[in-house]
Amino acid sequence: PEVQAVLASDLRDAAGKPLVPAERIALGEQVLVQEFADKPWLVVEGRQELSAKLYEMGEREAERAMLARASALAQSAHLPTQLAIADCRRAYSLTFDDQLDSARAVLATARAALATPGASIPVAEAMCVDAEGQLLVAEGRTDSAIVMLQRAVDLSQGERDRPFRLQAMMDLSLAVRSAGRTRDAAEIQRRVIASLDAAGFRGTAVMLNVMTFITGSLFELGELASVDSLSRAVIRAQASVPGSHSTAYLTFAVGLAALRSGQLDTAQVWLTQAMAVDSTEDAGGLSAYLPPAITQLRLEQGRAAEARASLARLPSGTLQRRVSRAWFTSWTRYAEGDTRGAITMLEDSLRVIRGKADKLPPILAVPFTMAAEWRLAAGDARAADSLALLGRAAAAIDSLALQRSAYVGRAELVRARARRALGDAVAARDAADRAIVAMTIGYGPVNWHTQAAKAFRSSFR
Repeated sequence: PEVQAVLASDLRDAAGKPLVPAERIALGEQVLVQEFADKPWLVVEGRQELSAKLYEMGEREAERAMLARASALAQSAHLPTQLAIADCRRAYSLTFDDQLDSARAVLATARAALATPGASIPVAEAMCVDAEGQLLVAEGRTDSAIVMLQRAVDLSQGERDRPFRLQAMMDLSLAVRSAGRTRDAAEIQRRVIASLDAAGFRGTAVMLNVMTFITGSLFELGELASVDSLSRAVIRAQASVPGSHSTAYLTFAVGLAALRSGQLDTAQVWLTQAMAVDSTEDAGGLSAYLPPAITQLRLEQGRAAEARASLARLPSGTLQRRVSRAWFTSWTRYAEGDTRGAITMLEDSLRVIRGKADKLPPILAVPFTMAAEWRLAAGDARAADSLALLGRAAAAIDSLALQRSAYVGRAELVRARARRALGDAVAARDAADRAIVAMTIGYGPVNWHTQAAKAFRSSFR
């Protein structure tokens, strides 16, 4: 209670300014040590809980320093279970920051502590297994990591272990997604969200973190209607809980789903709101995500000059960012009237990004499909069909995506139009039917993309 009072109080520094969260946590640790100096186990566990708050804030060096103090005290007080937990948490954090050699060394210390007679309890074992699983993911040994992380979930089935079990489930979902099983990952994440909601975590950073992962999975699967409905449901649920909540990402997710669904007025409203909330609430938390979304919005709106200005603010580095820059640069050129140059630029860029990979990354689905649309508009139906097939292949993450992905549906509709232009009415009707099925779930039954596919199908006599 004493530490909680410090964290919840209105303490200020010498200049009268409110203490920032990290300063409150440091003061809370000071109170903890002074108040319970005769109970080292309580100090160790208290430091572990405080370190978790530092981790959530992204202060991982401070988190690891606090865990190191907890570990040192646990060792001197002969508390092997607490020592193992502190070191496994530290190894988890080190792995997050790609300090893999240090993580291995700390895990070895933890394992030695757990080998002490009577030290190994299920939750301690689960935490160390989870940390080992994360290390395997970082080393690229995903299949082994999934086995390890599932074991961590299985070990943490006690009622008191629920907070850690949810973390282990999230870690498992990310490993599963990295193995290409995005749909399975989304299902695990749905279960975590349901558990958090039932436990009263609405409006918290914990819920928001999980939402970023599941919406990412659903965007990759092309299930945009699900992103919209889930994000709006969480926003409504948060509004029913007193107090202020972090809403910038959720607002952004609704806006991005609307943008990718072609609902430009809705996208404009929500993305503008996300920019306003982000600048006041989350201090740049969407800085990597908003510029590409705004650039695409301007292109969809036909505002090429503003899109070109926005291009300069696009972040770089990851595959997603490379694709966005190449795609939007070509799209801007197309919007400015250089259609032939834009087509060549986009196809060349996609060819380079694709490389020699047998499995196309999902991020290439819509750019390939847009290249197909441009080729069809230029009168080259055969090239359009070939490019649309590549877009469909990139979007087809699994067999269910063929019936549920908006991106698959969009590619199928281009194929339907291309096959009709080539005089193959049977193939055109079949592709249109497939487009309608995928779009109905991916975009939603009333979306204009879905309605356009139905209208095209109805045009056959």
